[in-house]
Amino acid sequence: MKRAGSMLQSVAKSAMSDFVTNIAGFILVLGFLIFAHESGHFMFAKLFRVKVLVFSFGFGKRLLGFKRGDTDYRVSLIPLGGYVRMAGDTPEDDQTGAPDEFLSKPKWQRFVILVAGPAMNILIAIAFMTVIIMVGTEFRTITPVIGEVLVGKPAAKAGLKTGDRVIKVGDEIIKDFDDLRLSVTLNAGTPLPILYVRDGQTRTTTLTPEREESEYGPVGRAGIRPYLEPVIGRVTPGSTAARLGIRTGDRIVSVNGKPIIDMTRLDEVLSKAPGAALALGLTRGSQTYSATFPAQTFNPRDPYRGFLPPTEIRKLPLLPALRESVAQNWKMLRYAFGAIAGEFWHVCRSVEDPSLLAGMSADVIAAKLSIPINEAERYAALLAAGTAFAFERERLEEEGVRLISALDDAFPERLRRRLRDACPSFLLVAGPIDFLDYDAIGVVGSRDASPAALEVAGSTAAVASANGMAVVSGLARGIDQAAMASALDSGVPVVGVPTEGIRVAARSPEIRRRAHAGELCIASPYAPGMRFTAGNAMGRNKIVYALAEVTLVVCSDSGSGGTWEGAREAMRRGFGRVAVWSGDGEGPGNAPLVEQGGVVVRDVADVLKLVALQLAPAAARQASLFD
Repeated sequence: MKRAGSMLQSVAKSAMSDFVTNIAGFILVLGFLIFAHESGHFMFAKLFRVKVLVFSFGFGKRLLGFKRGDTDYRVSLIPLGGYVRMAGDTPEDDQTGAPDEFLSKPKWQRFVILVAGPAMNILIAIAFMTVIIMVGTEFRTITPVIGEVLVGKPAAKAGLKTGDRVIKVGDEIIKDFDDLRLSVTLNAGTPLPILYVRDGQTRTTTLTPEREESEYGPVGRAGIRPYLEPVIGRVTPGSTAARLGIRTGDRIVSVNGKPIIDMTRLDEVLSKAPGAALALGLTRGSQTYSATFPAQTFNPRDPYRGFLPPTEIRKLPLLPALRESVAQNWKMLRYAFGAIAGEFWHVCRSVEDPSLLAGMSADVIAAKLSIPINEAERYAALLAAGTAFAFERERLEEEGVRLISALDDAFPERLRRRLRDACPSFLLVAGPIDFLDYDAIGVVGSRDASPAALEVAGSTAAVASANGMAVVSGLARGIDQAAMASALDSGVPVVGVPTEGIRVAARSPEIRRRAHAGELCIASPYAPGMRFTAGNAMGRNKIVYALAEVTLVVCSDSGSGGTWEGAREAMRRGFGRVAVWSGDGEGPGNAPLVEQGGVVVRDVADVLKLVALQLAPAAARQASLFD
């Protein structure tokens, strides 16, 4: 009994020691991160000559410090970070209008001061990860191979199977299963182009993660589990596994007499009976042997009793470590901002007038919208972050770009009606916005088109012009540009939907000239400076199909490419009527698209017959297009 009591006391002391260590570590890390964040605000406030009244390490009662100039540098009682207080930094303060007050500074300076805090955290993250990579880290190797596909889930609906190896999601290269999990988790409800390998052949599909509420907010789920190869990695010297003769590279073929094909089965057995006896069947080359682990006290730090699954040790010198750190942090930032933007526009679609929520507390928002308090807290946080968004919108308007949300009257009704849950939450528009409401013919096709295909694209645009219809296409070379050039030369209204942000698309002097002249409307659902990605191309395609009454696919590759996937998605999800050219200039994918539901067109004039089926009642309105 004395011995048992002594063991209990030892365990209790160990647990208490771990608790105290964890709390101390939490306070230290959180305090450092918040203080670094506030230091960013402080440095740029000083740089722009804003009067800083207090710069404190910690919160609460002032313990000690000194004053230099206008600033009280202090250490406060509660060491959870710190804060910066600037003169006139909120409208509620008694403001004198002095030039050194925060709200007296130009908007761009206030914006820089605000973002300097997060920027400092990013620099800290880059430095921290660089050191970790230089020191070296050991991590479990989990390849992006699918070990199980759950029936009825998004992955199954997308046609993915056990054994498929995912190599790309959108424009992101997938190196391991964590990359794949992150891509899915942060894109709930967003169609994701998937590039994968099955039986040595590269294939494509589109997967839309289902939205699931978690304690961290909405996340995406695909219904897949990783393949964990049942191979022994590192064996700890002197451990039970080492005494039983287990070596690195041995393969586990059975657990307690039952065959296994991956490590998941072993994990299930250990989780149900952590300390029970365990019999493993293993192979080493052509040799088969068994190893029986006796019952023992379960050690959560050594669940496999002396061995680990395959692991890798990543250790790099300074410059490669820095590059790797920047790349990893940049990837996480892009994912995070994408998720935040998705949540923001989800909020906008949830209420009639989102601006009414600004300044409300989470409790008031929860009561007003009848939503859980944790969701209301996310809404309040997103609205509080709207200052930077407001600055960007003001800058865009000065450049002649208008932002319209899906709640605005100016937003194209066709997009809301046809795209439904796939409708973009906003559009950035340059040029005549009313072009988006004109009845139009869409023209799409490959970038590397033949002269015959380019002629078909131009002829289709000419037919649209002769019959008082607008033309919708992308701004890419090849078919898009051929159709748009013909339409612009004919004086017909043209809508261009780029695969990149509107600032990037507008770098072309010709596009800027046409938009300013009122001949071209550019509409983009992407951030103003975003570059081309495969995922953007898919998003652009659905907008082209939804804005047009009929879209003609002039030439398409077969089995892959943006034109092919866009047409298939439009037909599958009913985004718009898809016509497919059959004749000189057609691509290898045209006939297969017809087999999948595209309407064959052998004369460009036939496109008008399809339009007539869609739009006969609207002829009177369209007749006034050029009045």
